[in-house]
Amino acid sequence: MALTEITSKSIKDGEIVNADVNASAAIAASKISGLAASATTDTRDASNINSGTLPAARIGDDSIVEAKLDIHAAPSGTDKFLGYTSNGMEWTTVPAGGATINNATENEIVTVASTTSQLDAEAKFTYDGNTAVLQTTSDGNAINVVRNSADTNPVNITLTKSRNATYGSNTIINNADEIGEIVWKADDGTDYASEVAAIKVDISGIPGGNDTPGRMEFFTTADGAATASKRLTISSEGNLYVEDGNVQLGQSGNGIEFNNFGSGATISSNNLDDYEVGTWTPAPSFSGGTTGITGSFSGTYVKVGKIVTVYYTVIFTNKGSSTGSAMLGGFPFSNGGGAESVNNSWGYFHRMTFDEANDMQAMMNLDGTTSYMRVSKYGSGPNAAAVTEGYFNNSSRYDGCMVYRIS
Repeated sequence: MALTEITSKSIKDGEIVNADVNASAAIAASKISGLAASATTDTRDASNINSGTLPAARIGDDSIVEAKLDIHAAPSGTDKFLGYTSNGMEWTTVPAGGATINNATENEIVTVASTTSQLDAEAKFTYDGNTAVLQTTSDGNAINVVRNSADTNPVNITLTKSRNATYGSNTIINNADEIGEIVWKADDGTDYASEVAAIKVDISGIPGGNDTPGRMEFFTTADGAATASKRLTISSEGNLYVEDGNVQLGQSGNGIEFNNFGSGATISSNNLDDYEVGTWTPAPSFSGGTTGITGSFSGTYVKVGKIVTVYYTVIFTNKGSSTGSAMLGGFPFSNGGGAESVNNSWGYFHRMTFDEANDMQAMMNLDGTTSYMRVSKYGSGPNAAAVTEGYFNNSSRYDGCMVYRIS
């Protein structure tokens, strides 16, 4: 007699083996050995997902935990990727349109532009196939690259140039090739094309294997211009060239230090802190008196550090009525006071009366900003005597230069 009905009471657990079951039979999944209660809970344990392809119908939203995914193509639809929210504090789904993940190369993530040129649906970050643009509108927005590592290794930003059109292949660059540049531009009310400044790096020499000589060039834009001009170059030899403009030191006492050119207790400074060229007005007198003195008196100077070289021309049209020692004042810098013999030279003198038998050489001492004119003598008498008003007449002239040290 055939059985027309079998109830669960008639079947012991584990008794039915290799039997055909009608598809219309309503059998609870929990009653079938080896099958999880539901597809959703089945995917929450990585051990329940074998290698191969798992149909999308078997995966519930947010149901894969601690499982390896083999992704070779972007899924269709939206909200299929996970990403940080704007505050970076939690994960959220982001649209898949305009983004793919490619793991053909280890650790490589490739993002491509969607129809709106937005990367990963970020409106402030766009890419047109050639140029990536990051827009900011708030104070403090920037691109920050941070390295967190307990070592001496730095953060790197590398700009690389090759003459080969294929990434990873090599073709040597040529002399004068531009390797990289950073350009600052500004909105001039019409477009973003106006340059403000730039830094460029070029090949400077014949390159070869492990031989890439380079120079760095700095540009700024002058008032009234929209293109930056080269101002400063650092050559491959390490030389510094000021192409246009001057080197200006912002504060007194600052200068060029020659630290590698001497040392020891006798050296007080290796700092060259001043260079100056100017004019000054010589002031002739006789023992300080200037009564009736007229003429043309002019001078120039060059100051390098603490050394001053002065040039002077004194032309009398009237020597006046003052008497005493001939003096010349008005020097542009003081030697700090105290009579000091200096290196003086009279290159020319005219209509002055010297004692041919006794006068040997004219010289000058400097005290502060005033010099005293003297003449050395022959014989056993005084070695030097003052030059007085008697040496001059109303049309006397003398030209000379002096080198002295300031305090």
